[in-house]
Amino acid sequence: MNLTIRLKSAPTLRMRYLPGLKGDTGEAGTIALGPTLTGAPGTSASVTNSGTPTAAVFAFTVPRGDVGADGERGWSPAFAAVMDGARSVLRLVDWVGGEGVKPATGSYVGAAGLVADIADAVDLRGPAGSGVPAGSITTAELANRAATFARIQAIASGRLLGRKTALSGDIEELTAADVRALLALALGDLADVDLATTPPAHGDGFVWDQSAGKWKPGPAGGGMFRGDNGTVGSRKGDIFRVAEQQLDSDVTIAADENAYAPGPLAVATGKTLTIAAGGNLVIL
Repeated sequence: MNLTIRLKSAPTLRMRYLPGLKGDTGEAGTIALGPTLTGAPGTSASVTNSGTPTAAVFAFTVPRGDVGADGERGWSPAFAAVMDGARSVLRLVDWVGGEGVKPATGSYVGAAGLVADIADAVDLRGPAGSGVPAGSITTAELANRAATFARIQAIASGRLLGRKTALSGDIEELTAADVRALLALALGDLADVDLATTPPAHGDGFVWDQSAGKWKPGPAGGGMFRGDNGTVGSRKGDIFRVAEQQLDSDVTIAADENAYAPGPLAVATGKTLTIAAGGNLVIL
C-alpha cells in the first residue's frame, strides 16, 4: 500500500517510526573449498563463489610466478680408497665440477650414505675367500683347457710325459728307455700278435693272418724289394719289387682307391678280390 501526503502550507511535519516485530531465526550458512587454480603471470589473485549465499563454494585463483634465474652448477664427489686395517674403504676427498662454496670433505661411504666414522664405512674387499694360498687355484676354479704349456712344470730335454708307475697317478717324465719298456709291455699284452710261430726277419712288418686271427711277421707292404746289394728292405741299390703270385686273403679295392700288382695273379680258392665301382686295379 502506498501512502501519499500533500501539504498546502509549510508547517512542520513530524513522523514517528515504530519498529516491527522480531522475525524468525534464519538458516545457518556453509562454506566449502573448491579447486585452487593457477592464473597467468602478472594477474591478480581472486576468489569466486560457485555455490549459493548460504552454501558457498569458494574457488581460489593464484597467479603463476615469473621464471627464476638459473641456479649454480652442482658438485660431484671424488672418492679415494683408503685402508682401515685389513679393510679397504672409500673416503670423500674432494668435490669437482660445481659452482659456489664446496661441500665438506673427509666423510666415508657407508651402507646407507656418507658417514663420519671410518668404522661405519663399507669394506670394498668383501668377505674372505676360500683360503687358497696366494699364487695358486683349486681344480674347480681352473676351466677346461685353460692351462697353457708355459704354465706346466718344466721337464728335461729328450723326455716324454706319461706314467710308468703302476696304477693311476701324477704325470711323470719318461726317458727313452722308459718308452721302450712301455712299448714292449704293450706289445706283450696283445694276445693277437704271434711272434713265436714265425720270428720276424729284417724288414718285416706285421701282416694280419685272417685264418689264424692274429698279427704275424711278414714282408712289409705285401712284398719286398731286391737289388744290387742283396739286402731286403734296403733303399739303396734296390731294383726289383718282389710279390707273391697268389692272393691268399679277401681284398677290396674301394671306390676311391687305385691299386696295381705284378702279374700273373691268381686268387686262392675261397678268397675274393672285389673292385668297387669307381676303384681301379692294374695288373702289370
